[in-house]
Amino acid sequence: MVAEHEIGFAEGRRKGREAGFIKGFAEGFAKGFVESFAEGKKEGHAEGVSEGELKKARKMAKSLKAQNVAMPIIVKSSGLSEEEINSL
Repeated sequence: MVAEHEIGFAEGRRKGREAGFIKGFAEGFAKGFVESFAEGKKEGHAEGVSEGELKKARKMAKSLKAQNVAMPIIVKSSGLSEEEINSL
């Protein structure tokens, strides 16, 4: 015959494991979510800055090209390739 205290002990252990799992899962999920959000925000910002710089370089190159500035000067000033400048 199993003593009541043994049943209580087993039940307590089961409940403790369950509570520990739930707490660990919640904490891990929250930490992962925060870290993922921060990383995504950082990557998005860097991508936006890069796109903005490229847009600015294209605008400058287009303006210089319209003013008949020599191609080597436009390439050096904008950092764009001659092919890209010609496509503007």
